[in-house]
Amino acid sequence: MEAAEKGGYRVLLAKSGKGSEVVYNFNMNWNMEPGVPTSEQKPDMMREVFSDVRFRRAMSLAINREEINGIIYYGHATPRQMTVIPTSRCFKPEFADAYAEYDPDRANALLDEMGLEWDEDHELRLWPDGTPMKIAWDFFETETPKGPVTELVREYWREVGVEMNYKSITRDLLGEKILANKEPISLWHGDETTDVLFMSRPKFFAPVDSDESCWGILWGRWHEAEGESEEAVEPPPEIKELYEWLDKYKLTRDKEWGIKTLESQAENVWTIGTVGNAPHPIIVNKNLRNIPPAEQLYWTWDSLWLFPTFPAQWYFKKG
Repeated sequence: MEAAEKGGYRVLLAKSGKGSEVVYNFNMNWNMEPGVPTSEQKPDMMREVFSDVRFRRAMSLAINREEINGIIYYGHATPRQMTVIPTSRCFKPEFADAYAEYDPDRANALLDEMGLEWDEDHELRLWPDGTPMKIAWDFFETETPKGPVTELVREYWREVGVEMNYKSITRDLLGEKILANKEPISLWHGDETTDVLFMSRPKFFAPVDSDESCWGILWGRWHEAEGESEEAVEPPPEIKELYEWLDKYKLTRDKEWGIKTLESQAENVWTIGTVGNAPHPIIVNKNLRNIPPAEQLYWTWDSLWLFPTFPAQWYFKKG
């Protein structure tokens, strides 16, 4: 912005249109055997921990969203839980506030309640088998500052005894690993949270067979194949309920089903959010006209970025 006059451009701060700039999912299908109903799966310690709502709530409460907002977004974003953006007809403030406060004491209490004990040096918690809670996983760096945000989240989770070891890889490789159910955690940006695309597909509010979230790949495969895939796993009743609401919303566009889905997300923290509604700078030539004001702009997949501004009607002012 300091160079705008010299460079002959202006800077518009559009809204990101994202319910959360960076979101995290824990894989509740970890080490599941395709074709076997969830209730009949062999026990797996990581899956059991990830599937315990106390763990997801604790991981959310351990995140210092105000600090993320200050360090990464210079105070211009909104600390919140992953949910739809405020202009959505399904939005309720309590959805954005759910387990979004920074409360490491409460997070530790939940992990203690689960029986996840600390090691002798009180540095890391222990899995049920007595090994340190270290999780190795991968992500794809795109669209939002995923790496810088995750550096902070890693510190917050380390403080409550959970260590993440992650690396950035290509989307092609990440997609292969997620679809093969080989990632214990996934990360993405929380788009499809405007009413344009909300509930058009599951993604973050219900499991999906996609490389954008790993929390229930095999359940998502079951839903998309209508239970006919041998590579899928039949989900438990609470997940089937999410799919039922999703399907009803698609047919009716009745916000009742969207609200029920968001209530479930707020209660269960299926997807952990960080901060949302961050500004996105758009550089515009100073002679380019017919660009809407910044307060009318969204920079998100939901709107195909600047598509609603009708680029075909932009023009350059002469002189």
